[in-house]
Amino acid sequence: MNTPPSRRSWEKHWFEEPPERLHRVLFDHVERIEQDQAYVARYHEYYSEVYSGRETHRWASPGAHFDPRRVSVNDNLVKQLIDSAQSIVARDLPRVKVLSSGGSFSDQRKARGLTKFLDGEMEHKKVRRITPEAFRSMGIVGTGGVKVFGRHGRLCVERVNMDDVVVKEDDCIAGSSPREIHHRVVMDVRAACRKFPEHTDAILSSMNRRSYGAGWRIPHDKVVMIESYRLRDDPQESGVYALVCEQETLDHAAWDHDWIPFEFQRWETPLNNGWYGAGIAEETVDLQILVNHLNKKVRMGHDLIVNPSVYVEVGSRTLAEQWTNRIGGFRFFRGQQPFIHTPTAFGPETYNYIERLRQLGQERLGISRMTSQGFVPPGVQSGAAVREYRAVESGRWAEKSAANDDFFKRIALLMIRATKELVSEGHTPMTKARLARNLVQEIPWADVDLDEDRFVLTVETSSLFALSPSARMEKVQEWRAAGHIDKEEFLALSGNPDLERWSSRAQAPHELTEMVVEQLENLEQLVPEPHWPLQLLQKNVAEAYMRAQLTRDFPEEIADNYDRFLSLVNHQIKKLTAPPPSANPAMGAPPPPEQFAQQQDPAAGLAAVMGGASGPMAQG
Repeated sequence: MNTPPSRRSWEKHWFEEPPERLHRVLFDHVERIEQDQAYVARYHEYYSEVYSGRETHRWASPGAHFDPRRVSVNDNLVKQLIDSAQSIVARDLPRVKVLSSGGSFSDQRKARGLTKFLDGEMEHKKVRRITPEAFRSMGIVGTGGVKVFGRHGRLCVERVNMDDVVVKEDDCIAGSSPREIHHRVVMDVRAACRKFPEHTDAILSSMNRRSYGAGWRIPHDKVVMIESYRLRDDPQESGVYALVCEQETLDHAAWDHDWIPFEFQRWETPLNNGWYGAGIAEETVDLQILVNHLNKKVRMGHDLIVNPSVYVEVGSRTLAEQWTNRIGGFRFFRGQQPFIHTPTAFGPETYNYIERLRQLGQERLGISRMTSQGFVPPGVQSGAAVREYRAVESGRWAEKSAANDDFFKRIALLMIRATKELVSEGHTPMTKARLARNLVQEIPWADVDLDEDRFVLTVETSSLFALSPSARMEKVQEWRAAGHIDKEEFLALSGNPDLERWSSRAQAPHELTEMVVEQLENLEQLVPEPHWPLQLLQKNVAEAYMRAQLTRDFPEEIADNYDRFLSLVNHQIKKLTAPPPSANPAMGAPPPPEQFAQQQDPAAGLAAVMGGASGPMAQG
């Protein structure tokens, strides 16, 4: 029987190795992947040079090193397009909102608190500044990433340099997610020794031993580490997490999650096998090559040809010393007058072609001149016309905007998962969320913790222009015209249009009814109060009662509690809407029972109808 040939050392499964040998196998494994995928490093290097604007010897040869003595590109079309695309995406500020999925009022309250928790953490961790940087990386090299993790008991969000992320593209069939990701981490030696004091000797001996990335040497006070994640292949098994330096394994643990703490976005996803995306630079580099070629010829033509010349007739007695830059001077000549000529280097077709190449790049990406140059077309004067003009551009960017919103949702989900990991390690995370201009609320994680199957994430996109005072005032005027607010509320909001505070106050009646429904299902004995929205309460509680009756095995005691509360609500409505009693009752006629009870004890009439109800709200 023929035995299969043994695999080479670099082909061994690194996650199956014991910790004492893991660091050697893992470093060799990552290095071999980088050697097999050397085109990725050349791709990143070349398009980074294109974006930076430094001229190379041959623009059409990827990976050619630039000469720092050469001048920079004076018409960087690729950088202009990437920056314009980044401004379009950054113009909208995605806000992740947590919605409970068929939950009770407690789940809804936790979902609202979790939304504020995410708002506070994203503000403190500057997520809305990190994501545009990841988008710019996506435009340059095709892929941008963010890492979410816990450090010293706190949540951290960082942008990932794509040169430090190593993924084996052969394992990503048809652009599928990788099963393992390797992240090269460059850490200060002193910080690494403080974090891993038992591995100090190994860390010091690993300093400056290998090259970093695409052949660059690391500084003498840094050490290269590799942090690797491997997802489990079987539900009964566990994945692997490892952090190694070149000389020793620093950390090794089981990874029992179905996710890796990285999120990536791509400008164009690969259609076949592969993982790294294609960026805006790759899509428009051909235009940049043509623009550079034409600009170089135009510059040479201007240097050689476009020089003013003075033509003097032979035999004329005009002295050359008379030609100075003095204003108002006298020039003496005899014979024909001297002729000054400034030639044109190229015809208008050349300059028009260069301008056409710039417009072609914008047309490829769907960027308007208003965004790239601040140009407003003739006739677009009013705010409504400007919004409609922007809507045409937004339609071209609908897919990219949806992908950016989804990227924010995935980051928010990673933040929730990383916070749960901190709790499992014994930490007590909390954050501070800004509710208004001068109002900050502390939100402990224990008050907003929800399981993933009990909520869904949505994105509310608010424009930068919608945050301005004039835009908020325009919204208040729309509410006033639609009749949503009265004159007093309009005057109150005109000074400081805090729309969020007013919206939360307007939703208070609906939130009260949700709270009442939940307490009734918990068999709490409630009594409606006169200042409650009784009509809305009657409608919503009756609908919840009917919805509960449609379910199987509906407890009879909950049905009795619903019935009792609805009877009290109906009685309260009749009591408040009943006409006042006659001022002159008949001589000797006894007062009605309700009026007699109220004369003796104002709460006796309600207590008699309540039928002995008790509870914290019944005492009111």
